[in-house]
Amino acid sequence: MSSRDDVGMVLELMERVGVSTQDLVDDDRSSRVIPTFAEVMPAVRQAASEAHLTAYRSYWNRVQAMWGELRLHEVSPNQVRELLAHTQTTAQVRRTSSDPGASAAINMFGALRFVFNYAVGATHLRGEQNPMNHVTKPRKPEPDRYAIRPELWERIQHVAGEMGYDPDLYQLILRLALESAARSGGMISIRLGDVDEKQAVVLLREKGGTQRWQPVTPTLARWMVRHARERGASDPDDFVLRRFTGLPVSYRDFASMWQGIGKQVPVVAKLGITNHWIRHTTLTWVERNFGLSVARAYAGHSTRALYREGITANYTKADIWEIAAALEALTGEDHPFVSGSAAAGGIVLTPMLPRRNGRSTLASTVTNGWPHAIAAARQYIAAHGDLRVPRTYASPGPEGFRLGEWVFNRRSDYRAGELLPDRIAELESIGMIWHPRKVAWAKRYEVAERYFRDRGTLKMSRSYVDPMTGIKLGLWVFHQRHRYRRHLRGEVSPSSGVITMEEIELLNQIGMVWR
Repeated sequence: MSSRDDVGMVLELMERVGVSTQDLVDDDRSSRVIPTFAEVMPAVRQAASEAHLTAYRSYWNRVQAMWGELRLHEVSPNQVRELLAHTQTTAQVRRTSSDPGASAAINMFGALRFVFNYAVGATHLRGEQNPMNHVTKPRKPEPDRYAIRPELWERIQHVAGEMGYDPDLYQLILRLALESAARSGGMISIRLGDVDEKQAVVLLREKGGTQRWQPVTPTLARWMVRHARERGASDPDDFVLRRFTGLPVSYRDFASMWQGIGKQVPVVAKLGITNHWIRHTTLTWVERNFGLSVARAYAGHSTRALYREGITANYTKADIWEIAAALEALTGEDHPFVSGSAAAGGIVLTPMLPRRNGRSTLASTVTNGWPHAIAAARQYIAAHGDLRVPRTYASPGPEGFRLGEWVFNRRSDYRAGELLPDRIAELESIGMIWHPRKVAWAKRYEVAERYFRDRGTLKMSRSYVDPMTGIKLGLWVFHQRHRYRRHLRGEVSPSSGVITMEEIELLNQIGMVWR
């Protein structure tokens, strides 16, 4: 064997045990021992941000279980590739992804890259020992989401407005998603101080730590503030979207909403439709009508993404006034930035784009004519049997009337004493329900009363459903107990879900057990 072969053998052995020629001459590194994965992972978790912990925790647990006894330098690029392939083939199939394995492999790649980058930064490894430098990141699958067709969108809105758990919240989520094209995380993160009712804009905090002001309709801005305050938000840092219990929403609430819609609209479950489909819907409409630059700005895509389209894209990017113009055409509702009613620094804001004559079938126009509204209300009653209209409902057709919003506003006028007597009489003649929550409560109380007469008790499982009406009576009784507990804590606002003394008395009459 030649001396060259001997040298090659020694270098190979040194590489295998993680020793370099520099280590042989550096006294402070000659006794260095490279840690195992089990030894380094606690420090990795401690160095990670909350976002990284949420994204990578399960993947780090798997790495530690598989490689815990190995030292960091003992993992080769081939072993990394094998782990990525194993992760892809064993990924859990989720409803919202057509290719869950690819996403899991990408996440595992990110988790491993974080670990090895930490090891290099902590001087456990040298840069050339990082196996991730020799592994190609798995390709992200092509998205399988498309714009929702108007007919399906109308059905989704209607079902969301009828679902028993929290229809008010669900309708607000759908409307906010449609107008803002925001990601779910951006919607969840909106705080009370992020909503500017006067300018009709919302501050979105989205992935990558980005923040941007997004125009919304004045109606939606008022709706968001009212929703937040009615459900207990008071401080500017309090989150806007809240459950009827007053707690802020989470991703689980979004998943629950779509699961409920999917049970009544099978195509939603079949396609795995989520909030991100609404984002695609709005951005597709904006791109078709206002061009790619406005759609890109509407989406909040980063400047870095613009450079991939060429330097010209950076010069032609759209601004917030153009976004507001697209929103106005989409919804049919005037926006301060476009109408010129808003001012900033003493300068009156004027339209950057011409008004569009066409109207979207996704979010219909507002028609102020009373006869037109009454006709739309009669049509709804003929089709659905009553005037319990979801707030986001719009009449079918290209000139669809926003009946849900109109009915909501008439109820507000009625409570404020601003509705003329003849119009009150006309609305009542066609079946107007001034207090839909009270009517819904009374209907469920009648079912509970019948249950008590038949069985002598109001005890039932939380999942019990009345076979005659299909009402989820067990869940309703559970909610009444929750509202009673809020009453005991001194939370006296009926709008925030607290039970009234009248309701307590009625429930006591049919044997309600509060504890």
